Amino acid sequence: MPEIEHRPWGFFVNFKDLLDKKPCWIKLLYIKKGEELSYQYHLKRSELWYVVKGRAVVVLNDEEKTVSEGDVVEIGVGEKHTCRAIEDTVILEFAFGECEESDIVRIRDKYRRS
Repeated sequence: MPEIEHRPWGFFVNFKDLLDKKPCWIKLLYIKKGEELSYQYHLKRSELWYVVKGRAVVVLNDEEKTVSEGDVVEIGVGEKHTCRAIEDTVILEFAFGECEESDIVRIRDKYRRS
């Protein structure tokens, strides 16, 4: 059964138990207009984001790019990244590798999480 986890920027639906083995972790992120994910990187996982709905600015290794419905963003292990929603934005996130929330290293977070 999927879990819903609330965050200051919106929420995500966690489908990590969907697969018997853990080759990847699947989340559906809902980022509210004007909100953003922390600027972060992961030590043991890469991610692929598919923009389902909305428009946002993705920052990948300090380079900004506006994305919208149908766009794909590939994030390698150790690459710094964030997403700022221009309008309500929905992203399907696939994580590959050792997928645990403790893998997040936050560089900057407007909500002051560590």
